[in-house]
Amino acid sequence: MNWKKAAPLVIALVLGLFAAKMAWNLIANKNAAKNEVKRPQVVVAKQDIEAGDTLSADNTETVEVSTDVLPDNVFRSVAEIDGRVATVPLIQGQTITQTLLAPKGAMPGLTAVIPPGFRAVTLEINEFSGVAGYITPGCHIDVVQTLRDERTGEFSARTIVQNVRVTAVGMKHNPGDPPDSSTRSVTLLVTPEQAEILDLAASNGRPRLTLRNMNDLSPVPSGGVSLADLNGGENGRRDEVAKINAEAAKASQVAVAQQVAQGQAPATRPTFDNDWTVKVIRGDAESEVQFNLHRASDLDAHTDTQLLSK
Repeated sequence: MNWKKAAPLVIALVLGLFAAKMAWNLIANKNAAKNEVKRPQVVVAKQDIEAGDTLSADNTETVEVSTDVLPDNVFRSVAEIDGRVATVPLIQGQTITQTLLAPKGAMPGLTAVIPPGFRAVTLEINEFSGVAGYITPGCHIDVVQTLRDERTGEFSARTIVQNVRVTAVGMKHNPGDPPDSSTRSVTLLVTPEQAEILDLAASNGRPRLTLRNMNDLSPVPSGGVSLADLNGGENGRRDEVAKINAEAAKASQVAVAQQVAQGQAPATRPTFDNDWTVKVIRGDAESEVQFNLHRASDLDAHTDTQLLSK
């Protein structure tokens, strides 16, 4: 074989194959570029973020998502949320939306997580009034207060505020924080009217917190409970009145008998109806109690004879 004549053919064949390979790669890259879908980017939390914390490039990042359908309130770059404050806790990888952030210019901390129309109020608690430390940020509670009626002097307990959310326990406002029975205060989110009620209650005693189930957030009608209710309620009061009337009648009969035995005329008393109705007002509830009044003239001669015979 004459290599001098074949060498140019071999070189031409190699160069042709190389050119064909380059052309194939170029065509393949163009087709891949046409078929490649450009994915949008959104801002997510790089780590767990607590409510009231400031967002920045240190705790957020942009990631690609596999869909073109995105809500309008997402952010596409970290620069858009730099300096904004989270109003709720964020978990790592969570997409950050406008509804999760406080308005622009809001200061970090508790003030950023207070909803419009609400106020933050702090109450002093102990192990007993604070449900032994089981209250955590995010739970819902009622507030019960024992009050003394200035007119009657009677004590009663009543639920003064219902279904309010705990936003902080001590200095902790993250729901993931463990319970701490040594905490001396809780901060509640309440309306201005509820804030006034709680301030008045705290200045006249120690309010007690009662913990609600997270699925039980409906208000419950409550008229309160008094000491008279603990002693038997309305029936107990009527029995007590009947007992007092019976003792008074017996004492009156003995006094009349003694006067008759001494030859004296029984002392007269003003005449009243046998039944005397008294209206009792307890909070918003009204009731009536009847007293049986006994008079000296009601004791007939037969009764006097029985008493004298004794």
